[in-house]
Amino acid sequence: MWVWWVMAMAGDEAPAVEDPPAEVPQPAPAAPAPPPAMDPSMRGHFEKATTAMLAVALGQVSVAKEAAGALADAPGVPPVLHDAAQALEKCGRLECATERVSDMARTCAECHLDTGHGPRPRNLTTLPGATARERHIYAATFAWVGLVTPKQPLFLFGLANVVPPVEKTGGTKQLVEARDAFRAAQQASVSAETLEDRSAAFADLLAACAGCHEVSGVPAK
Repeated sequence: MWVWWVMAMAGDEAPAVEDPPAEVPQPAPAAPAPPPAMDPSMRGHFEKATTAMLAVALGQVSVAKEAAGALADAPGVPPVLHDAAQALEKCGRLECATERVSDMARTCAECHLDTGHGPRPRNLTTLPGATARERHIYAATFAWVGLVTPKQPLFLFGLANVVPPVEKTGGTKQLVEARDAFRAAQQASVSAETLEDRSAAFADLLAACAGCHEVSGVPAK
């Protein structure tokens, strides 16, 4: 069920190096150093953070709090991520949880930018999944990976494909309103240009996801 996160953890590929002009003698280039191996603990951190995000999208705050607590207590968790996870663990309401998840995503992205380390997702240009529901889940996950890495093209690709597997027309008044709220939050996320704005918009998107899932009866009570 959770195999999708492995795709986001691929290491860097060696950069292409142009050949020097033939007429200028050049020493033989040194072999590029292999990229550092991904710290297994960081892979575990990503899994717990992703579990928390998906739980919030489903309106399951207690599940998100449990994942956040496990993340805060995990060995080797960076202090800034520990604090962000602990803040999520203290939430009692959905509004708080969506904001704290987005804060956690921004914390991850800022750390990756500052250190130059982190997952290097690639080959994530086609959504897997045999059903609309599966593709919906994958697209949401792709957007999340694009936010925390941060990789804007992947973030936008996920957002463009996170189409709710419900009818575009018809439905109850509540479902129509939830669908419209989701589409507005989706567009705001696409339009956001800075990391801070994207994470804030993502919080609103998670709230819209939870609202749509609630009126759709997902998950089943």
